[in-house]
Amino acid sequence: MNKKRPVNLDIRTIQLPLTALTSILHRISGIMLFIFLGLILYMLSKSLESEKGF
Repeated sequence: MNKKRPVNLDIRTIQLPLTALTSILHRISGIMLFIFLGLILYMLSKSLESEKGF
């Protein structure tokens, strides 16, 4: 049996590579765009209807 185990698994001290951080941020921004897409399209349609809607 291998007795060597990781000493520190604290997620705050683990350094992620730049590509991993970029990937996580890209996924978060995609989720935010998907969530707010309906609101953005609603606001766009209201602004294009008339001057009162704007």
